[in-house]
Amino acid sequence: MRASRIGSGCSVSASEQDVAGFCQSWPASNLRGLRGVTFEFARNGDLIDIKYRNGSSEDWDGPALVALSNDAQNYARCRGVL
Repeated sequence: MRASRIGSGCSVSASEQDVAGFCQSWPASNLRGLRGVTFEFARNGDLIDIKYRNGSSEDWDGPALVALSNDAQNYARCRGVL
């Protein structure tokens, strides 16, 4: 993953390899085939946007995406960008 500050919040990008690694720990994930995703968080940690490298929220929405966004948020906090 990569995290960067944007405005008063941050952006965390998960590559295709990051998503594949996540799917190994979540075997029933519906994220297989997702080629990457970027989560944007407000300063308070609220998720404000999701950008997909392929597909749309209709293709990828569900509990696995929520878990991946939580991982991304924790990543940003650990890196000090959130």
